Amino acid sequence: MRRQLRKVLGDAGIEGLGVPLSTLHREVIRLDESTLILSRTQGRNRLIRANLDRPAARADLYEAADRASARLDIEANPVVRTTKQWAEPADALVSQINDSPHVTVLDSRELVDS
Repeated sequence: MRRQLRKVLGDAGIEGLGVPLSTLHREVIRLDESTLILSRTQGRNRLIRANLDRPAARADLYEAADRASARLDIEANPVVRTTKQWAEPADALVSQINDSPHVTVLDSRELVDS
């Protein structure tokens, strides 16, 4: 999975997050094990998405952000938005996020089946 994260994010993307690849990998595994995200393999790739069917997903999201902030010593601010909101280029928050280092988790049930 480390190779896959590096392939998706690229060296600059991983460095831009300011966390070691091993830490990022460990957090993805923890999210998958907690069922906050769902994953499946496609060839040599591992695809992940948010598990929106989990009743406590949003509350857990904020708890996970607090734990991540404490462990990584950086602020983690989860943002839950609709696909339509993310597609709006004039939105100030979307512009700020797109101009900053970030990791996008797609909510696409067509791409990742549970």
